Amino acid sequence: MGIGQAPVEALSVSLISDLMGKRFVFFGASVLYVGVYIGEAVSGQIAVAFARTDTPWNTALIAIGIVGIVVALFVRLLVREPVRQTSLVRMSNLDEHHLPSTSEKPSFALRFATARQQIKSTFQYVLRMRSFYLLVLSAGFRQLGGNVFGYYMPAYLSNLYPSETNLLSRYGIIVGTVGSSSVLLGGLITALVWERTKLIPLYLTAIGGMISSVFVLLMLFSRNIAHGDASQGVATLYGVMSIAYLTAETWLGAMNSLIALLLPPQTKTFGLAIWSLIQVLIYSAGPEIIGLALRNTEPDSPEYLKDTRIALAVIIPVGYWMAGIGFLFAIPFVKRDLAGDFAKGRLRWSRRKGGFALGGCVIGSMVIALFVASIYFRA
Repeated sequence: MGIGQAPVEALSVSLISDLMGKRFVFFGASVLYVGVYIGEAVSGQIAVAFARTDTPWNTALIAIGIVGIVVALFVRLLVREPVRQTSLVRMSNLDEHHLPSTSEKPSFALRFATARQQIKSTFQYVLRMRSFYLLVLSAGFRQLGGNVFGYYMPAYLSNLYPSETNLLSRYGIIVGTVGSSSVLLGGLITALVWERTKLIPLYLTAIGGMISSVFVLLMLFSRNIAHGDASQGVATLYGVMSIAYLTAETWLGAMNSLIALLLPPQTKTFGLAIWSLIQVLIYSAGPEIIGLALRNTEPDSPEYLKDTRIALAVIIPVGYWMAGIGFLFAIPFVKRDLAGDFAKGRLRWSRRKGGFALGGCVIGSMVIALFVASIYFRA
């Protein structure tokens, strides 16, 4: 699954940013991310159907795999190599000799040398950017909150409302319809105003996440708000959940398009891969942290429900707010990057390189420690 998923986001966003003009890239990428919410909606219906019919999960994996192979064939046959679009950054201010040339006759040796140079050039470019570190850390915390939400919220709500047999089905419908509408709205708004300001994805992500965190808390405590009444609590839940998704999910297509357009055309695919990798390392820690915290609690006990509520009420809002603050603080640095005001001079072992290396070591160590701890405590 990891091998299959690894190239999807970087390649897809990079391809869309070349297939479409700058004004339409944000909406085009948002259409791509509609698949995330449709997938969640469909998976919710599948989960309900399988639970009712006692169908094994390997049947679902086989069915989805077959669909994926068919879609891959259509993509291979219908999508052609596009012409590279230009970057949003003022390229005249960049150190052009760091960007690889692709004008020579391609051969295996040349392709290998070009790929190696592109990797080197991408790291050099990212290190020279003033906003990349803050943007990727903020996106990682935003994804951490969202990953914990998607991983634990359905089970928590099912335990909170055990008598609601259609809860997961309706949960999936809300995710599919509201989430899709929200991400498309974010892409449309960005496309309409991007000529006036290219910073709208930062505002959408920061402010939307902060607002959404309030409604996430209302979801978690919906039954308490209804004084224990399940029917009234569920009605409250569906309402605040819709608002939570509407305000939170405008960002994916717009933000990833902005990152693609901040990177030089020759190396943006690998730059997007670095962007995605760091986020995955950060947000994958969320479920592991909660799993370790709840390891000594019986899943069917009231204590498990209470502890899960506390964990979600802390991690999700904190992740959204840390991301929001980070994106707002990144605005002046993004402006400097858009103007081509990068770190100058030769990149030796400096504070910039040292900070990048230190951050990578901290994130890598955290992931390894959580992985080892999860294996140890489950043994």
